[in-house]
Amino acid sequence: MQSLEPELEDTPENIAKAWDEEIARRIDEMDAGLTQSIPYEQVRAGLRARIDAARER
Repeated sequence: MQSLEPELEDTPENIAKAWDEEIARRIDEMDAGLTQSIPYEQVRAGLRARIDAARER
């Protein structure tokens, strides 16, 4: 069976374009106040806790 939708090629240009669109969307969400940022220190501490817990298993 053949799809009626055109297949997107994973060319470097298409990948870069997709990332540019994603970055723009995220910036728009941040500018509109739709997201909540998390301080680096908090993210790092959470990741460290998860890694330590996984090592203890």
